[in-house]
Amino acid sequence: MAWSKHRNVSVTRAAATATLVLTAVLAATGCGNAAEGGNGHEDTTSPSADSSPSSAAREKITQGGLAALVADHLGRDAIASFGSYGPEPGEVHVMVRLRGGGRADMFSVSVMSPEQGGRELAGTMGKCPTARQRKRMARDMKEFTCHRLQNGTTVTAYLVSSGFSDDNARGLVVTGVGVAPDKSTTMAMYESYDKTPQLTVSELDKLLSDPRMAWMTDPATNKASNSIKIKKLRG
Repeated sequence: MAWSKHRNVSVTRAAATATLVLTAVLAATGCGNAAEGGNGHEDTTSPSADSSPSSAAREKITQGGLAALVADHLGRDAIASFGSYGPEPGEVHVMVRLRGGGRADMFSVSVMSPEQGGRELAGTMGKCPTARQRKRMARDMKEFTCHRLQNGTTVTAYLVSSGFSDDNARGLVVTGVGVAPDKSTTMAMYESYDKTPQLTVSELDKLLSDPRMAWMTDPATNKASNSIKIKKLRG
């Protein structure tokens, strides 16, 4: 992967920009939820929804813990390497290079504090859109999914059939956001430079629906990162 190509792109800003179509529609029509007739639903079957870390045993997620969760969901063999441009206030992030992806493909995963997440996205992404909003989104977003976990987190994921970067005229973006009740936010974006991405909307949704993907997580999540190396990227 051409890591340096993205050296001036903030991970948070890139993923936030990828959600511009959704937030613009929600802002224009008003935020919705299932009670207002939307297509969002409460997840009552996902095992992860019942296994949130107890409030008595939580610590801030680390880059290694975040990388370990990605590896847990996608499999170690699917990942070529992890990288990071360094810490940002109120955010933990990793860049992920997937095996089989194009040299310019970019996959970023981040977790933001309640203060950072609330300021960036929680206001418009904290509820699932209504049926009316979904209809307006259909032209720009494909494979759209939105649901609320039993722990109150709203998870949204979808595909945009165009690239994010200026030089990506033939690619697409798979992106998603998870907003917890405390407004902490998880975010992921995979940009492919062709129409065959190495990551699906379903895989991204499952990753963001994992309750360990949180600003405050189970200490075991961070301990699982002992064997993971994260390369310092030039920024």
